[in-house]
Amino acid sequence: MKKRGKRETTSEERRRRVEQELEESGRMLRQAYAGFNRVSDPDLVDAWIYEINARQSQYSYLLKMRKGLEREEGGRP
Repeated sequence: MKKRGKRETTSEERRRRVEQELEESGRMLRQAYAGFNRVSDPDLVDAWIYEINARQSQYSYLLKMRKGLEREEGGRP
């Protein structure tokens, strides 16, 4: 059985953590869209738009992190 180095384990853990955060971020983004679709008051519409934009930024950031980790690992999907 091959022993794994500390760097490999750390990389795998980071990748797993990013995947979990991506899943959670996607769930929160879907919830923000659902909240937006439920309201009609202009102030609440503005609040949900702000929330959606924040969640989209977070999701995009996590996608970039995942892509960077994939490059570090040699393109492993």
